[in-house]
Amino acid sequence: MSSRFGKKVFKGGEVAVVESVKAASEVYIPASGEIVEVNETLVSFPDLVNTSAEKEGWFFKIKLVDVMLRDFS
Repeated sequence: MSSRFGKKVFKGGEVAVVESVKAASEVYIPASGEIVEVNETLVSFPDLVNTSAEKEGWFFKIKLVDVMLRDFS
């Protein structure tokens, strides 16, 4: 996952894939920006996405390109 640090991402683009026993699902970025932090803990503890999604199960943090360009639709 660390290879994504510093990567520029664009709204609607695929930034990750979540795999389970039955399927794989793409994760799409909701806004354009630059990845500034990656949650390396998920490599060892992927279950945090399900058990602590709003606290410890985050994928990455992004720096928005322009806050005024956010689309809330």
